[in-house]
Amino acid sequence: MTPEQLLQHHDQALLWGQPPGVVGGPDTAAAYQKALAVRQLRQQRGEVAKGYKIGFTNRTLWQRYEVFGPMWGTVWDTGLSVAEPAASGAAEGSIDLTHTCQPRLEPEIVFGMKSTPPANASLQQLFEAIDWIAPGFEVVQSHCLDWKFTATDTMADSGLHARLLVGQRLPVQQLAADAQTLHTLLAQAQVTLFKNGQAVEQGTGTNVLDSPLHALALRRHAELNDAITNRQWFDPWVFELEAEGDDSDDTDDRPHETDAVYPWVAGFATAQEFFPGLMRQDAKALTAPLALLYRHLEADDLEDADELIEEIESLEPAADLSAAVEELVRATLLLADISRPLSPMARRRR
Repeated sequence: MTPEQLLQHHDQALLWGQPPGVVGGPDTAAAYQKALAVRQLRQQRGEVAKGYKIGFTNRTLWQRYEVFGPMWGTVWDTGLSVAEPAASGAAEGSIDLTHTCQPRLEPEIVFGMKSTPPANASLQQLFEAIDWIAPGFEVVQSHCLDWKFTATDTMADSGLHARLLVGQRLPVQQLAADAQTLHTLLAQAQVTLFKNGQAVEQGTGTNVLDSPLHALALRRHAELNDAITNRQWFDPWVFELEAEGDDSDDTDDRPHETDAVYPWVAGFATAQEFFPGLMRQDAKALTAPLALLYRHLEADDLEDADELIEEIESLEPAADLSAAVEELVRATLLLADISRPLSPMARRRR
């Protein structure tokens, strides 16, 4: 589908009429290029980009929509409105849903920036670039029937953004004096969504990648997601431990490289408890890559996993820390082949 066709479907609230993945394609970068091409067309006709939205920041939705990380889209002046003070003391506003496609409503935290933060900004540097914060409502939409899409479809679909209503703005300095205080405050924030006076949904700031400020600063996840999607090497951030003195536990015969990668592997194992979707895949196919990871755990931690233990026992020890790190990356990409298989076209490009 051409950028002109994508824009026509957007303007007329038309469904794409294509199976999931056809419009977005197999490549993340190419899908974003489609969105950027539509953005250019909208600018050429006079629309003004006012900011960006970050979508799929709630990890609990990833399995439902088969999306594995956040994505972004442009917020336009033609879809932006600001709530006005009301007699009640609260700010009130409305959103026009004309020409939206399968609209849904999402409560949001909106950041107003006074300057551009540096690349790879720390939380504190990001905090210093923020002018104000406001509650908001975003109307999201999908041009895929019944909201059934792939991750790249959401990117080509302008981040699923349709409208944004911004509530009362509060200067950031009235809320917090530094980044850590704001991070904690927003993580603890709670919201309740009402429909005709009845509470229909609740959420907390921790739903937004642990805190909305953290989501704004997000860099690492996008880097990892792109590497895994394209089956490329990534740095798992494993650091060699300093050698202990003579008082170290001589009874601990675990290899040095196991001590170094153990936190990474333990974190992976913990993630499986919260996101068990991977373990619903083909158990036989999972055995080899999981063995590369779980070889660094104690055998007592692997209950009722005889085949996995047998596979671990067949492995040669990692030669050194570099080899152990290599195995982490290889295991992750093998698991991606199982849980996020590449399309035939993407495999041909590799």
